Amino acid sequence: MLMILNTTQVGNMRKLLIPISFLIFGCEKEEVLPTPSQESKPIVEAKIEYRYDTLTSNEIRYLSTRWDNYHGKGLASWADLNNDGETDVIFIDDGIFIRTYKNGQYQSQKIDGVSFIFARSIIPFDANGDNYIDFVVLAHNNENIQPNPGEIPYLFINNRGNGFTPNKINVRQDFWHLGSAGDLDGDGDNDLIICTAGSVTYLNNVAGNFIEVRNVIPESYKDSHYVGCLIDDFNNDGYNDVLFYGHEYAILNDKTQLAKTIILFGNASGKFSETNSTTFKEDTDGFGVIIDAVSLDLNKDGQREIVLVRTGDPINFNFYKGYKIQIINLKEDLTNKFIDNPFSYSEGWICTIKFVDVNNDGKRDIVEWDKRRQKYFLQK
Repeated sequence: MLMILNTTQVGNMRKLLIPISFLIFGCEKEEVLPTPSQESKPIVEAKIEYRYDTLTSNEIRYLSTRWDNYHGKGLASWADLNNDGETDVIFIDDGIFIRTYKNGQYQSQKIDGVSFIFARSIIPFDANGDNYIDFVVLAHNNENIQPNPGEIPYLFINNRGNGFTPNKINVRQDFWHLGSAGDLDGDGDNDLIICTAGSVTYLNNVAGNFIEVRNVIPESYKDSHYVGCLIDDFNNDGYNDVLFYGHEYAILNDKTQLAKTIILFGNASGKFSETNSTTFKEDTDGFGVIIDAVSLDLNKDGQREIVLVRTGDPINFNFYKGYKIQIINLKEDLTNKFIDNPFSYSEGWICTIKFVDVNNDGKRDIVEWDKRRQKYFLQK
């Protein structure tokens, strides 16, 4: 039996205040010398049961206690896939694999029937309301092929803890990048927004089937510089909002470009407009590409912070070189309040981040840990 943890209802939207879903995206294969790591203790995971049907794909990222069990060359995502209280792993390497844990031991299973040339992101969430985590894979083919043929996104339906069934999503084959899942129309199920390199698609959840609906988000976003989005209730009004981000640098040369990092606020209508939004000042230090975003309450003050992962832009001939971690809220930039040394022009770009208390001081730190290196941004 699943346990409902601290739910609240505001307006027509039910929210679970303790979240549980997770997204991570793949990165180019790049060898970088490791950075010295902090000593960390082995992770012992507490077994907790969750309810999944109300949760967005953003929310697990700072809650998952697993971070030590996959460091391969592909991409990975963490969630309890069989509702036994232990965090499992979805990873895409030379195939699509599930690694399920029981008392610290795991079994691996390959999902047959589909493969990807270059998988870009995994979006885990409950797609059909059965309280089991399903997941979407977005892929975009070989980046060196021009024009790029792209790939078809797939939804992998969880067979109640007994494997997954892959289904094509009814959208075009394209250069898909990042996306996010959450209830956007207040009907109690999780909808999807997925992005290519410059186009945004809204998919409404109709009984577990995802159908493109126009004019829910601005139609102009079909021709934009957005490569990713993040669904969360940023202003705590009970309605999920959407952050759009991507090639922000485009606005530096042409103010008319749709590239500004922006939050469109949700409302009872389930439709989103720039008339009810807030924007953020663009980066002018050469880090005008945002490749990931996470929302969480870092310092437990009841207010969400937004963590943006940036890399170099082509204006400074530094495209996808270096990194910058930026921490903001709806009012101000808080980066220097939380971490030191948030950027580097010379090191490789950051592929994935997790939120773990590395030095056991009770604060969640920002961690990059994959096959390339171990890097920690310790919270002050």
